[in-house]
Amino acid sequence: MGLKDYLRNSLDIHYKTDDGLKYQIVGNEVKITGYTKQVQITEIPSYIDDLPVGIVSGLQSIPVAGELLIPNTVHTICMNALNITKSITKIILPDSVKSIDAAAFSFSEALEEIRFPEGMDFLDTPEAVCSNCIKLKTVSLPSTMKRIP
Repeated sequence: MGLKDYLRNSLDIHYKTDDGLKYQIVGNEVKITGYTKQVQITEIPSYIDDLPVGIVSGLQSIPVAGELLIPNTVHTICMNALNITKSITKIILPDSVKSIDAAAFSFSEALEEIRFPEGMDFLDTPEAVCSNCIKLKTVSLPSTMKRIP
């Protein structure tokens, strides 16, 4: 590991993409941590700086309209990651997602549909994951779901 890689992994350094996403490099992957006022996305990128985007966090109230695409490199959706959105109507989580924290999508007032990924066998507090999503019509659970508390 070179000096640049060592410093990048050791320090709490935040970066910004050209389209307005803020991120950190955590080990050998990227964690999305927020966005700027100039954010212009319709999907979370699969790779940033040649590293896979594995963790999504900090996108509360992001001004994305319609469907938000999440790539198959993402394995974790953090607490409050995509909550309080006003225009996202559909979220389809790829099968790579194995962990979804509480309130990940709560208070997303336009959200109508969410599909939880195959391979998930447990969803902790599912009512809290998308609580107060007043337009939610369709929730697709995977066939691998064994337990919902």
